[in-house]
Order: sequence, then structure tokens, then C-alpha cells
Amino acid sequence: METNIQPDFQPVPQPSSSPNKTNRFILITFVIAVLVVVAIAIFIIRKKDSKPVVQAPQQEPVKYVEQNPPAYAPKGQLVSGFPTELLAGSKDIINSYDRSFSADNKVLAADFKLDKTEKEAYDFYTKYLVDNQYVISGKKFAIKVGNGTYATMYGKDLKGNQLNIIIRQPGIITAKPVIVSLVYTPAK
Repeated sequence: METNIQPDFQPVPQPSSSPNKTNRFILITFVIAVLVVVAIAIFIIRKKDSKPVVQAPQQEPVKYVEQNPPAYAPKGQLVSGFPTELLAGSKDIINSYDRSFSADNKVLAADFKLDKTEKEAYDFYTKYLVDNQYVISGKKFAIKVGNGTYATMYGKDLKGNQLNIIIRQPGIITAKPVIVSLVYTPAK
């Protein structure tokens, strides 16, 4: 007896549409969605650019009125109270002024030509500050700026007097004269 055994295997039913048609439908839907998003983005950008530009109203420039302008001494003279020993014997004063910021906050300043080299002037003011018990800070020498150089130092003595010194050499470092700018703030 021959028995014919057949496997219990049945084929899977196929959908009514083919896989190519389904993939094509998804691709077309995706392309349409991307085109819609791009169109909306272009619409928003154009709408933003088409808004009328509103300019801020023109304002008058702010006028600065100095509360305490400097009081300049007559040409060639020092302001009252400026320590004359700081001039190192110079008589060639370019300008001098005092400026009061309050009753107990006063600044005295002078610019003058000094018949010394930058190094000689630097050494003179370093010695002056040391001899008069100033604490020196921020000392710099022969800093190149443009065609010239400058030296600077700051000192404060035990009483609270402050002295800021700038020595400018418009040309060669060994040339004379130099221009010295001093700002002296007496103790309160």
C-alpha cells in the first residue's frame, strides 16, 4: 500500500496590488508632501520680506555738557598748587589745568617739554618717586608707538598723593627734548 502523504503546506495569498505599485504610491505621496512643505516655506519667507520697513524716528544727538570742565592756566604757566619740583627745571610748559570732580577730589595736570632723553627723564622721575616715598606701580619704558616711544609710571605716596607720569619721545629714543605729561592728584 502506497500512501501518498502530501505536506500540509498552503501558499500565502498575494495582495491584489503588486509591490511596485505600492512603492510608487509611497514615493509619489512623499514627493507631494515635500513640495507642499517647500511651497509653504517660500510663502512664509516672501511674506516676511514683503512687510513694510518701519524706520525708527530720528533722534537728536545727545549733547554732552561737561559738569566740571577743566580750568586751564594761561599759556606757559602752571595751575595753582601744582608741585613745581615735578617740572625738573623745565620752563617750556605746553598747557596746565586743574579739574575738580568734587570738593575733595581735585586733579592737577601739566604737559611740558623737558630737555632730557626719554631714559634721562625716566630715571629722574623714578628717583623722584623713590626719594619721596611713593609706591611705584605700572612702570614701563621705551614702548614703541608709531614713529616714537613712550614710558609711563604711576606712584602713590604714604599721604595718598598720586602721580601719573607719561614721557613721550616723538622720534628717536636718544633725542631731546621729550614731552612729559603729569597728572597729580593731591590727597583728600
